[in-house]
Amino acid sequence: MMVPATARPPVPANTPHILDLDRHGCPFPGSCVFSPDGAILAVSGSRPRGKEYDPVLTLWDAASGRHLRTLPDASSDFSPDGKHLATPYPATGEVVIRDIKSWAEVRRLKCSRVESANYSPDGKHLLSHWGHYDRDTGRITGGEQVWNLADGRVVFEPTWEKDERCEWHWITRDGRLLMATNKQRLRTWNPRDGSDTSVKLEGGERLGHYTTDLTGTRLLYSGVEAIQTLDMTNGKVVHTFGGDGVGGEVAWLTDDGTEVVTTSKDGRVVIFDAANGRQRHAFFVAGVEKGHPPSVHPGPDPRWLVVHRSTPRNNDPLFDSWVSLYTRGGRLVRDDQHVITAAFDPAGRRVAVRAYTPELPGRPSRMTVTLHDAAAWLAGGAKN
Repeated sequence: MMVPATARPPVPANTPHILDLDRHGCPFPGSCVFSPDGAILAVSGSRPRGKEYDPVLTLWDAASGRHLRTLPDASSDFSPDGKHLATPYPATGEVVIRDIKSWAEVRRLKCSRVESANYSPDGKHLLSHWGHYDRDTGRITGGEQVWNLADGRVVFEPTWEKDERCEWHWITRDGRLLMATNKQRLRTWNPRDGSDTSVKLEGGERLGHYTTDLTGTRLLYSGVEAIQTLDMTNGKVVHTFGGDGVGGEVAWLTDDGTEVVTTSKDGRVVIFDAANGRQRHAFFVAGVEKGHPPSVHPGPDPRWLVVHRSTPRNNDPLFDSWVSLYTRGGRLVRDDQHVITAAFDPAGRRVAVRAYTPELPGRPSRMTVTLHDAAAWLAGGAKN
């Protein structure tokens, strides 16, 4: 006897949802990003087309795991209010902005060229960006345009010195556009008064990673040679963080800008005070193999640090991926093998776990994305 649908018990709120990626054209998932309100999960990835792979973006209901849409692109951005999605189309040089619920087109921006698009935190502007590497000459070129979304006009388009290009950009909470270039220059465009200022960054050639806090008050550089904070008004080095094997790994600022978080070559997570450059705390990451230092970044909840590490397989050239969560004091919360990333929604209510099944005789490896209730997952109630 069939049970009427109305009599079926509801699915518990903390039940994990495995996304049906193969059915909806995304067998190789890449990044997982939640909308600002946490209602939608965007999974970018690729699907095979003969010997090539095409980029693809899939949208999912974060509460139920229900598939919403599949787009032939892998580089979209949610508006800060979660109502719109901006999708760049490199083939046509356009950015199309659509309403998430109705999928109606809100605006179409005709760019000079485009590969990525990012909203400003206040939703008033959109940055379109492109870059190109010429294999024949070895030359890298690129460009940026800032659009006023109220009327669809370009309000800022930087010009560069010969052979200069933007290597990192960030839009701060108050709308300023920061751009660090390969010529060790930091440019700042301010939408409030239209000013475009630049400073030379101290320290010579830099080939590493830039980041900043949400307010854009500190600039952090991490590279092979050093981890440093720089004054954005004059380009001078404020603090250099190092000692005891620290350096060479990517470092991050916490959202509030008070701490610098990085790892050391001997497998420790190291936390520095961003204001004075002194070490606050350090702890060893469990399971680190010699010669394979972990990486770390702050989670959306300031209590957690997300640590990634790789371990070599026995008699196999491949590596296994692990994701671990630690408290800031060094207590291990979760330690998951075969997990590539764990992405939390902005409120920390849900987590999207991107993982893979190990390859076995007669069974190829398969990639998965599973939506979990974050509290249950953190408590160890979720299996990956």
